[in-house]
Amino acid sequence: MSKLIRDAPLCAALGWEPAVLEAAQGAPASSGRRTRRPGLSEEVLRAYAYACAFCGYDGMLGRNPVGLEAAHIRWHSQDGPDTLANALALCALHHILFGLGVLGLSPGLRIQVSPLYVARSHAGHAVGILHRRPLAPPRPGHPSPGPEHIHWHHQQVFKHAPTPVAR
Repeated sequence: MSKLIRDAPLCAALGWEPAVLEAAQGAPASSGRRTRRPGLSEEVLRAYAYACAFCGYDGMLGRNPVGLEAAHIRWHSQDGPDTLANALALCALHHILFGLGVLGLSPGLRIQVSPLYVARSHAGHAVGILHRRPLAPPRPGHPSPGPEHIHWHHQQVFKHAPTPVAR
């Protein structure tokens, strides 16, 4: 128990119960948020051979990958599980675009680019040419993205063309 908690007069002045504080010592404060599974990011990057599953980017600085991230398909904040079937290795740009719904996946594991996406530069067009390209699969022995997670992302995140209003 910390010295501060053992200071009974201070605890009394603050209205704290030393026994309650002692029981809670070391227990993480509950924020109502789920914790992420330790080691998942590294596991995802290994499963995809340290390369972006959309474009193949595989930058390293020495022996460390740079600009590569593990991305949830069904967001962690939306009860997406911390599993390989709900994760992709993506470069930083494609992670952001996937999270914004610019990029998505078809049930056949092909990359989709939102019909609302517009680019004028050569670099911007590099995103557009990903449309209908196959997703790079994980290494053998690792699960492919789960169809239920792809469906969730397609319904909840991917930016579809507006549906014409019937008159």
